[in-house]
Amino acid sequence: MEESMEPDEHLEVDPSDIASDNNNDNNGLEVNSEPTNNSSILEANLEEGSAENQQDNASYISKSKVSLPLSKVKSIIKSDPDVAMTGSEAVYLMTKMTEMFIGHIANKAHYYTKLGKRKTVQDRDIIACVTNNDELAFLEGILETEAK
Repeated sequence: MEESMEPDEHLEVDPSDIASDNNNDNNGLEVNSEPTNNSSILEANLEEGSAENQQDNASYISKSKVSLPLSKVKSIIKSDPDVAMTGSEAVYLMTKMTEMFIGHIANKAHYYTKLGKRKTVQDRDIIACVTNNDELAFLEGILETEAK
């Protein structure tokens, strides 16, 4: 059974529990410290698995559900003149990250709605969310500073 840690908890480790790097006991195995050129082996393995991985990724992407339209996210990505091509995996990941970001802001704004003893999230809740959270400071110039 694993114990779950609270976000602010830290795991304490006794330094004596960690094996030192100076310990030369290799359990009877011979260790070669000379550098080897395994790049050709690595490249061959990557080439063999790349077609299989692409098929697996494509099937995963097609099975996963997202709420935002992938075509709109793709058009937003392509509106950047520095972007020449975008893969379906990149579009899917950007869509998923956008949904997660929107959900994060919505949860924080909901907190300020409850703090104001209201049931409807208002623009002032989102502004309070952005103003009071350092992680969202990059949005400060984008939103109107006064709520209606």
